[in-house]
Amino acid sequence: MSINKNVDQNTEVTFTLSIGYVGATKEETFTLQQLGWNGETGDDLDKFLDDVHEDWITNHVDTGWYIEE
Repeated sequence: MSINKNVDQNTEVTFTLSIGYVGATKEETFTLQQLGWNGETGDDLDKFLDDVHEDWITNHVDTGWYIEE
């Protein structure tokens, strides 16, 4: 998804995470400045947002597995 609009450090980006159940949704909005944006545009901005979104998800998801005894 290539972002074709003009952005600046005050542009807001909302991250969402859902596991498909009512009420099981996490949503946070950040400015590009808060995310550490360095002026990336176009495909570089896409990659930047993909990377920071992946980090955000990792910080909000705790998964694992176990074997019942």
